[in-house]
Parts: sequence; structure tokens; C-alpha cells
Amino acid sequence: MRDNPSSSNTKARLRRSSRRSALPFSLGIGLQYLNIYYCIIYTESNKLSSGSYTTAAATLSKGSATINVSAGTLTTGTDTLMASYTPDSKSSSIYTNATGSNTVTVTLPPKSTTTVKLTLSASSISYGTSVTLTATLSGSGAKPTGTVTFLNGTAALGTGPATLNTSGVATLAVATLPLGSNSITASYSGDTNYTVANSTAVSVTVNKASQTITFTAPATPVTYGVTPITLSATASSGQAVTFSATGPASVSNNTLTITGAGTVVVTASQAGNSDYSAATAVAHTITVSKATPAASLTPSATSVAYGTSVTLTATVTGGGTTAPTGTVTILDGKTALGTGTLSSGAAAYTTSKLATGTHSITASYPGDSNYQTAASAAVSVTVSAAGK
Repeated sequence: MRDNPSSSNTKARLRRSSRRSALPFSLGIGLQYLNIYYCIIYTESNKLSSGSYTTAAATLSKGSATINVSAGTLTTGTDTLMASYTPDSKSSSIYTNATGSNTVTVTLPPKSTTTVKLTLSASSISYGTSVTLTATLSGSGAKPTGTVTFLNGTAALGTGPATLNTSGVATLAVATLPLGSNSITASYSGDTNYTVANSTAVSVTVNKASQTITFTAPATPVTYGVTPITLSATASSGQAVTFSATGPASVSNNTLTITGAGTVVVTASQAGNSDYSAATAVAHTITVSKATPAASLTPSATSVAYGTSVTLTATVTGGGTTAPTGTVTILDGKTALGTGTLSSGAAAYTTSKLATGTHSITASYPGDSNYQTAASAAVSVTVSAAGK
């Protein structure tokens, strides 16, 4: 006979016999209570036992007694229950002690099935973005308990199973799904009332994430000859940023070297990878001003006889990566004597036609694409009459 583990029903019947006779005793098993019935109306006591389990004595009332066995008291399987009758003082002269037994089979009720509904906070996300997985369980009785494991295909997500709350709901936020289409399921572990269950698969697509570049603008304007400039830019993806330049400049890693005057446009880029799309490039413009050179003039002699050659050497220096180029005009006062072409920043002019007397000689540099104009300080050259 099958017994609900929450309670059981037992009946025993007695028939009056002769004085001090052995009492015929029978024990019947029901599904709700353990009852002992007698045909007499005295208040004898009865006990129900099974192995090491013994109930408290129950007193007969109008020939019957009810003994309740709490749920979980009887183990699963077939058990023998024994009811023992002890007459009281009123009936002890009529009846002797008696026992009765019967077997009961205790089985657990079959587990119920439950439904697992899986929902996602989004069906399409960018790489690295979190999506919340929610499993809601419903059953015919009490709320399901236990845990839910969320899976992407066959791979478990998170650091372990998620525990159901009192409403039968488990959630997990995941920000590590790979690119492409992901098939997500929820697997319920089951409990004492419900069998294991799985949800239907729900898809979420992970797209390449966008990224942005933060590029600190270099100082502008600058003067040609400025020391190399360190560029600073970062990508929101954490990927390395590369730099390029147009105009009179060169770039090595994150170092910008100005190679001339003019307009330089420096650009920061991030090409993206398997997880991130290419970032929109960010450009900054730098205006490079001409440098101010220094000019000097050196004569081969400061005193010569008329008709003797004297060489005047002009030197023009600048702070850029290249020396000043072009020509230098040699002047005697305001009169141009001639020109010399700069080579490595120097130009020489030789003349033997200086008139007698003292001459104030200067060098004038008109500038080039990288350098402004410059003039040297005057030097004196004295020409004496021939033979003196």
C-alpha cells in the first residue's frame, strides 16, 4: 500500500471476548491518519511502533484512537507498523495486552515538471557590452528552488550557477560574449519537488564595438627649430594609436619632428581589430613659423693695400634641422659689392676693387622658406694707397 510521506492512516479493531482473554487485534493502514478502533468504550492506551520509532501513547475514546505520524518520520520503502494495546484498570480484568501489525509502503510523490523561460535584456550588443540573462521558473506547486546554469552553447557562463530567488527567478550579467551569434540556454538543477529542466535557446548577436580617440592637441604656433614634440592620444578600446603627419614634419612612434616652416597636419588613428571597428581619425593642425637666423661677416684682412684682394666670408646659422640656404649680399655701406651662395651656411665674396679709405662692410641675408632675413654687424676694412 502506498503512503504519502506527510501522513499515514492505521486502524485496529478489537472484539470483546471472555474475561482476561487474548484480544483479537488487527491493524489497518490508511492514507491520512493512523487510527486504532475498538468495540469497547473504555479509555485504554495504545502505541504505534516501527523499528526504532515509537509514538506516544494514545488514549482510546469510544473505542478508537488516532495516532498521527509526522511527514518524514517513516523512511521510504516497505515498513512494518505495530500497534500495541495496554488495557487500563477498568478493562484489565477483561482483556490482556494485545498487538497487531501491518505493512506500509512509503514512496515519495513523483516530482513535477517546471517550465524555464529565458529572456535577454538585448538581442544585439556591441563587444564588451553587458547583457543580462534572466531565467524565470514556474511550477504547479511551490516556487522552484535551487540553481540555474546559463550556457553559451555547451560552455557555462559566469563564475558558477545562479541561485533562484524566492520568486523563482535567477539572473546573470555577462560582458564577455564573443563576436557573432551566441545561442544562450538556461539549465535548471531541479529540487525535491521539481525535475531538471532546460529553456529553449535564445540568440544574441555580438557586433564589433566602436571606439573613439582622445588626442591632445599639440601647441601651435611653433617656430622652426623647435625640439621634437611628444604626441599623446589614447583609444577607448585600449588599443595602440598610430600617428602620421603631412607638411614639413616627420613622425617616429609618438615623436613629431618639425622639418620646416609651414603648416603641419598630424593625425591620430586606430585601425581596429577582431573586436573593435576602426576609430574615426582625429587630426590637429600646427602652424610652424620661420626661424630667426644669425649672420656674421669675417674679412680675410682688415687692412690691405689698394688693389689687393680681400675675401669677405658671411656665415648664417639657424636652429632648424637644415642650414639656411640661398645667397648673401655683401655691402659697402649701402652699395652692394656682390653676392655669395651659401653652402653649409657660409658664403664667400672676394674683391680687389675697394677704393682707398676705410670701408664699413656688412652681409645681408634675404631669408629662405624656413628662415627670416638677417644682417651681420659691420666690419671695417682699410685700404691704403699702393706703395705706402
